[in-house]
Amino acid sequence: MRRLLRSGFRGLLVVVGATLVLTGCQWSMYGSGPGRTGFNPAESTIRFTNVGQLQLGWTAAVTGPAIVGGGVVFTVATPTGSSAGTAPALRAFAANGVDGCTSAVPAVCSPLWTAATPGLQSGSTAAYANGMVYVSGGGTAADPTHAHMFVYDATGSTNCGGTPKKCLPLWTAAGATPRPLVDRGTLFTRESTGAGDVLAFDATGTTNCGGSPKVCLPLWHGTPQCVDLSDDSAGCDTSGSMAAANGRLYLTATINTFPNEEPLTLGEVISFDEAGVSGCGGIPKVHLFGVRFGDCRRSSAHDRGAVGGVGRDGKGGRQSHQPAQPVGSGRRH
Repeated sequence: MRRLLRSGFRGLLVVVGATLVLTGCQWSMYGSGPGRTGFNPAESTIRFTNVGQLQLGWTAAVTGPAIVGGGVVFTVATPTGSSAGTAPALRAFAANGVDGCTSAVPAVCSPLWTAATPGLQSGSTAAYANGMVYVSGGGTAADPTHAHMFVYDATGSTNCGGTPKKCLPLWTAAGATPRPLVDRGTLFTRESTGAGDVLAFDATGTTNCGGSPKVCLPLWHGTPQCVDLSDDSAGCDTSGSMAAANGRLYLTATINTFPNEEPLTLGEVISFDEAGVSGCGGIPKVHLFGVRFGDCRRSSAHDRGAVGGVGRDGKGGRQSHQPAQPVGSGRRH
């Protein structure tokens, strides 16, 4: 399972059963884990010497990328052959190819449960952690104008019912990203409007969370800003992908410049302290070794800001002189 899910399944969901069952596969989010390395360090069974012996384990008639966590395959998918414009849904399949599956060889599997998340986008992926599955969707009944994260019980128990089984979210939070990232007990996403702030939530849905239905507010949020802007720059795009490692959250940014009237694109990495402690304040922090240490502001449960329900209470600030850390670890193949 080192590379099977790297870009997600395309076309009919086809699973090599031996890979999932024998190795206890875990590919909990896009890129395998928060480092986005595309590598599964726990995989030790499948080798180039035996990969040719793998056989098809089971299939499911859906189209979309998938992740694996807690013995379940989660996919943001539409039924194969569905008409154009059919909204995708979050679907959960048993990774063992037994529960909810026929006895044929290869088996054909039906979802253990589904969730019709509003505003779910085709091509987006889920993330798995803490026995929960996280997906990015649209508005809620209380806040229909902003995108949100929707978080479900991965086992299909709490807030789930009916035949076939359908699930409602355990909690929601303002902000969205097509590739949710969870690391060190924190869910990271992006503000869907305004400056596109980085938003950090308690991934267990406890701290800064409440109400019925439950809604969570950020533990902290930070505004990514490019540093290497010049008079010939045409702007800074901070909407790049996120990754996390060594207690730091990283995101990529690009700067379009026109030196000597020739277009040139520069890359920049922006970093935040995942815990929202070091470097949290009201001013931008130090740019070291090509890494911009971003400005992070903590928020409390009673804050109610104007943008997407996100509170703002930046006060003071101190500089972070922490050196940049590499993203991810382990061997690549």
